[in-house]
Amino acid sequence: MNAAHTTLCLCIRDNSELLLAVKKVGFGAGKLNGAGGKIQSGESTRTAATRELSEEFGLTADPSDLDEVALLHFYFGGELRVICTVFALRRWQGEPTETEEMGSFTWNEFSNLPFDQMWVGDPYWMPPVLNGEQIEASVYFNEEGSVLEEFVMTPLEPK
Repeated sequence: MNAAHTTLCLCIRDNSELLLAVKKVGFGAGKLNGAGGKIQSGESTRTAATRELSEEFGLTADPSDLDEVALLHFYFGGELRVICTVFALRRWQGEPTETEEMGSFTWNEFSNLPFDQMWVGDPYWMPPVLNGEQIEASVYFNEEGSVLEEFVMTPLEPK
């Protein structure tokens, strides 16, 4: 199985708060997350991130305002299944709007993120990113994604 290439957009307010929403359907349903999803054929990572932001959060942004902050490799049961480019976004237009995929939007202080409602790997990679680090990480889950088995993080190499 080929790994899915995805994006994740972290909307950050005042360098202290992160916008999260409950994923309503599909992969990760019931978990809090940022806007993101699969990169479509012919799409750049930045274009995909802004498309997903619009589709899932009802927000618009200029792709040039996205700061690439992480490259994450997610393994499930030892198999690489998802490669995710993570962007930080500090400027956008609009207000979060419930969509078919996402709802129950909340602003969360960096110091008090609800990790118990997020993916089990998020507490390992997200704090360094929110503190300004650029990272590359491999996140190893059990087959169901409910148990973190291993986490390996290195600085993100400049492109």
